[in-house]
Amino acid sequence: MANFEWIGDFMKMFADDANVREQREADERRQTFDQVTRQGNRTVDFMQDMIRKQSDLAFQRKKEIRADMKQLAASEARVAALEQQLQDQDKFFYNNII
Repeated sequence: MANFEWIGDFMKMFADDANVREQREADERRQTFDQVTRQGNRTVDFMQDMIRKQSDLAFQRKKEIRADMKQLAASEARVAALEQQLQDQDKFFYNNII
């Protein structure tokens, strides 16, 4: 009769090795996932910062454009007033000469 007691020990060792390997692989996957998540968070933070800076620049540019438009409107009003004054002087001069 053959002694098969060693098979139980062999199967336990085989199962333990498989458990250790699976645990190691799970740890590696978890570490990889954590690393990718951290990189993704940094990328999201970077993109949010870029969007915030672009929004700030756009807002500043909008303010500058509005100020330029106000200045242009004031200049155009001044030109119109001067043109009117010049026309009035021409009419006055023409009416007084004739």
